[in-house]
Amino acid sequence: TTPMGDLSFFTMLYWAFETLSTVGYGDFAPKTVLGRAVTIFCMGSGVIFFALESAEFMKLWGLQMHGSGRYVKKPHRNHVVIMGGAVQQTDEGILSAFFSELYHPVYRKHWPDSVVLVAGQEAVQRMQDFVKSHVSWDARDWITVLHGSALEHEDLIRCS
Repeated sequence: TTPMGDLSFFTMLYWAFETLSTVGYGDFAPKTVLGRAVTIFCMGSGVIFFALESAEFMKLWGLQMHGSGRYVKKPHRNHVVIMGGAVQQTDEGILSAFFSELYHPVYRKHWPDSVVLVAGQEAVQRMQDFVKSHVSWDARDWITVLHGSALEHEDLIRCS
């Protein structure tokens, strides 16, 4: 017997779950077997839920990083879909001038979201690199790069 109660297999199992789930260090702990069983179930469920949601978030983030995601329109905010030769070839001169004007600090209250639609994974990577290196840091969150074609209805739906 210890100040925390009898040491049994179930008590040790409870302490292991409590420690692994980082719930606490025992200052408030259930005393009965049923209370500890319910607490173990809740802690285990929380850990599993967090793991599953984290995996889903990483999957969505990966899709977005590869341009396979979708643009989600924000309320009360306009957006512009950008496509064409300058985008496909990542023409730095044209795109720098375009984004500098579109995201000029004077017009900050009226900045639209930009959805850049490019074909090919290499073009997606080039455009993402361009945005990181040529667009001001405060405007980068307003730009979404998607992989697709303007000739595909489903790709245009992903942009709207």
